[in-house]
Amino acid sequence: MTWAESFAGKNDLLMLFCGFFDESGKFADQSIVSFCGVAGEPKEFEPFTEEWQRALYRNGLKYLHMKGALNPSRPLSEKNPSIGIESRVRDLMPFVQCIRKHVKLVICFAVDVTAFRELSGETQRILNNDPHYTAFVKVVAEVLHALQAADKVNVVCDDEERTARPMYKLYRMLQKHYTDAREKLVCLSFADDRVFDALQAADLVASLTRLEADNRIHGKGNDYKDLFMALNTREKDDKLWAFLHSVWGAEELERTAQDIRRIKNKTPEKTISLLDLAETE
Repeated sequence: MTWAESFAGKNDLLMLFCGFFDESGKFADQSIVSFCGVAGEPKEFEPFTEEWQRALYRNGLKYLHMKGALNPSRPLSEKNPSIGIESRVRDLMPFVQCIRKHVKLVICFAVDVTAFRELSGETQRILNNDPHYTAFVKVVAEVLHALQAADKVNVVCDDEERTARPMYKLYRMLQKHYTDAREKLVCLSFADDRVFDALQAADLVASLTRLEADNRIHGKGNDYKDLFMALNTREKDDKLWAFLHSVWGAEELERTAQDIRRIKNKTPEKTISLLDLAETE
């Protein structure tokens, strides 16, 4: 289902969306990186938070951090000492169901790092030598594409010193060069995922997306495939309108680099990167 088909029945009244986003995997040591999130109307995150907090309490957790939660050889918490894949899938499933039940959009985007590393040096430079920034621009653009003309979106990302400043520059670049972004993007902020449950949800989606992409592209296996598939298994009372999942390889990355060249009308001999573009008028 396309975004347009998913939103075909939406009325023309202004809607404010909040989107919460996080990454999974580091370019330096992973074969896949992902940048993913959840989005919905502010009022929808009230029942979401209540149910998420209930799932945390039942598992003896103050917050959900997927790096630890995906280690099946360690207890999930002192209150929940269960170990093993089957138990971990069972314990994490309520969090997946909470996302599906309460938010309108789930955005899953991953980049094949192996393919990125095989690009020419110039192309990697254009993409700022890190696929994370391409993923940020792609995900924000997809959210904007999903909304109608009068809609607005507030973007909240997990606060990480390494990426926060470049992401702000890219946010401003999108507003500068794209009418859609100028009209619809109203806020970019960075927050602590230990405090914001929706950022923990974004961490969950990003982690499951990375594992599934690594399995499909590199055949690494995915013990948590059932959780990923459950994200897009809608039930009668779910709020989920759309589930976007895409993985970019060399072809898509090359095409994006060409688009950046065209935006500034530069020749291949004078390379300009995503962040260079963000800093130009």
